[in-house]
Amino acid sequence: MAVALVAVGTVSAASAPSSSGVTTSQVNWPEFLHGPYHDGYDPSETALSPSTVAKLRLDFRIATGSGVDSSPVVANGVLYFGTRSGYLYAANATTGTVLWSRQLGGEVDSTPAVAKGVVYVGSADNKVVAYTVKGSRLWSFTTGGDVNSSPIVVNNVVYVGSFDDNMYALNATTGTKLWSFTTGNWISDSPAVANGIVYFESLDGGMYAVNATTGSLVWSSPGPYVWFNSPIVAGNSVFINGVYSFNPTSGALQWHQSGGDDAYGSPAYGNGNLFVGDQGGGASPEVQAFRGSTGKLLWSFAIGGTVSSSPAVANGVVYIGAQNGVIYALDESSGHQLWSYKTGSDILYSSPAVANGMVYIGSDNGSLDAFSLPAAPSS
Repeated sequence: MAVALVAVGTVSAASAPSSSGVTTSQVNWPEFLHGPYHDGYDPSETALSPSTVAKLRLDFRIATGSGVDSSPVVANGVLYFGTRSGYLYAANATTGTVLWSRQLGGEVDSTPAVAKGVVYVGSADNKVVAYTVKGSRLWSFTTGGDVNSSPIVVNNVVYVGSFDDNMYALNATTGTKLWSFTTGNWISDSPAVANGIVYFESLDGGMYAVNATTGSLVWSSPGPYVWFNSPIVAGNSVFINGVYSFNPTSGALQWHQSGGDDAYGSPAYGNGNLFVGDQGGGASPEVQAFRGSTGKLLWSFAIGGTVSSSPAVANGVVYIGAQNGVIYALDESSGHQLWSYKTGSDILYSSPAVANGMVYIGSDNGSLDAFSLPAAPSS
């Protein structure tokens, strides 16, 4: 049942209807950090900008009763996300009305991926599962460990990592394994896929690039690069930890900027620049911006809490959550704070999604929050 609270709708998942109408959106954010490149960048956003973002207000809150570490995605007017209690939710992206929820066999930290009418997600019961956008289960694939990795779907293939040390390629229609690649340690991050290559990290500290069709190794780079973040492909580079730039074809290290080594979240990339939340290494946590081609530090913003969320970039604004429970909007050019909102609980690993003039993020208070601009007054 929807409860009005100072013009904010709080939707209880337990009492929400099983189905509802869906408003079709023009723009999607269908996978973790937007798409297979993981650049965290929405090039189509127009409503939210440095001049309007200060007007953002909480539009609705979906109460789940369990922490939300999964990042929200938006596809064709529907919002999808998972919870620590093991549920996958689908909700109207405009109103927050829950359309359906499904109990999986374990915690869902994985961010769903939506492609061609199918929702793919991993869970802590060692499985990757596929549902139709109406909530009907299509298939499941069992790995040998937790699946915190967020699936990526390219050319009808699902790429996803597991705590059993493997990166998997699965047929998106049937769930049949096409190949697997073993690293020797957990894979908790989400792969990035570009130009026929799958890029990912492992907790052995290595960066890997494998052929997307065969699973054969293209190159690897051993070293202490990894935390729990995912690589991104942008600007003729593969970036990890926000501060390492590799040649995507050869694996040659192009630059390293030590200023952001302590990063848990993945970087985002927009207009030639790289944005990353840094833990601070015991000092003040920061959001930092680097020139993508050289690694030059452009600006830093001292944030009020440890950062493990990944940023999102859209139309001149950088959005990021922090463990002080605050989501921030920063000016992309200067790092100046434009807006913030205190959710009331830690924002751990859930990262913002920006689509159609709205911003979505999950937090430890057992809810998914959605923000929008006030409606224009009627004439």
